[in-house]
Amino acid sequence: MNDAYLTEAEHGLSLATAAACFPCPACLGASDAQTAEMLGETVAEAAVEERIGLIVGPAVGDLSSEPVIAGELMAAMVRGAMSRGVGLIPRCTSAADLPALRVLLKRVTPWALARGNGPVRCAETEDPSSDELRVLGFEGPVLSGDEAAHPTERTEALLRLAAESYRPNEDFFAGQQHHMARRIARECLVLLKNRNGLVPLHSNRRIVFIGRCAQEPLIQSERYPVRPAELTSALEAVRSVCHVTYTDGSDHAEAVRMAKDADAAVIFAAQPDAAADALPAATDALIEAVCAARPETVVVLHNARPVAMPWLDRAAAVLEAWLPGQAGGAAIVDVLFGGVGACGLLAAPYTVGERTLFPAGYGLCGGACALDGLTQTDGEATVTVTLNGSVPGKVPVCFRDAAGALLAVAKPMLFPGMTMPVTVTLPEGTRVRVAETHAADGTTITAGCPENR
Repeated sequence: MNDAYLTEAEHGLSLATAAACFPCPACLGASDAQTAEMLGETVAEAAVEERIGLIVGPAVGDLSSEPVIAGELMAAMVRGAMSRGVGLIPRCTSAADLPALRVLLKRVTPWALARGNGPVRCAETEDPSSDELRVLGFEGPVLSGDEAAHPTERTEALLRLAAESYRPNEDFFAGQQHHMARRIARECLVLLKNRNGLVPLHSNRRIVFIGRCAQEPLIQSERYPVRPAELTSALEAVRSVCHVTYTDGSDHAEAVRMAKDADAAVIFAAQPDAAADALPAATDALIEAVCAARPETVVVLHNARPVAMPWLDRAAAVLEAWLPGQAGGAAIVDVLFGGVGACGLLAAPYTVGERTLFPAGYGLCGGACALDGLTQTDGEATVTVTLNGSVPGKVPVCFRDAAGALLAVAKPMLFPGMTMPVTVTLPEGTRVRVAETHAADGTTITAGCPENR
């Protein structure tokens, strides 16, 4: 086994052949540890089929600006891959990733780490940044793509470990990868606004889909592109739910006319430029015009980073889909029509320029909910969660300290009317001040910890 058995995996396996394309790191950051572990398992199963034993994951800091969240998610991905006999290698691109790596290394010991933004080889080079990783207690190989990098005893041991851990999977079914991509994407969609409970939409109403992205979805970044084995657009997925009319939005007058004739409009807005912090001007103008004609308008965003929303007050609902992978269209339809409740949480403050539109940890759940009885004992916090809405799904709950910093996130799966106690592990030496969630109507629901007031 050699470098031919190592590949990048930011959205999925970067291969010359087709492979499953999963949500981007920023999108995955909106999910939870269970989902991240599922992704690690799923990508590893595909790697085994290709006789790949080592996959280089995204930079740990790309998952979230909150070290606790980023570290927990990456640790879960590593565990998932290792359970299938594959080494998933977290990437460190700068000193800003070190706090998240510290969290990760307390949860799991990866086979290796990688540094830098570019492609890496199964080789090492002496570098001051590697010393910083050693300070964290990591003693394994730190892979690099530098020309000066060379094989070492550690990298040779890594290759032997990958070869010895290889376990053929006779039950592998490529079509299952698309199903898993849909399940994972559902967990990543963040409902930012939902006036008057417009979402979930009623399938018996007249609905128009507007925007080319409904038919030709933006699913991934260009850094490590994956040629998707399958692709499901929202327009294709909705056919199994209800009949919708469609226009690509290039003719604003036609889009406005169709919106007026509908009971609700869904605009699919995309920004393919990963460096841009605003939608194209024509897209913003389209959203303004449609919202004026049809107040019951949902805006679905496809973008790599936060974008300005000058129309936020006028849109009834906003669903942040990020770059959701090959089954993102189906996942969006699942959430829009109540197949599952929204449960994504922002992994970082939604900041454009100097203005923060939404804080880290924000995201509306799929229905009315309640929190009660927050307590902390021996490094753990427990709160009771009740779902009062009509749509089953996960209820995202954030645990914060007195300064408002995120300490932990939990997403218990509940059915309507169900009550469940939820316990999370807190970072060492921290005290929880409040647990919070956001109901479908935007109401912030909290439970305080009496002993920490």
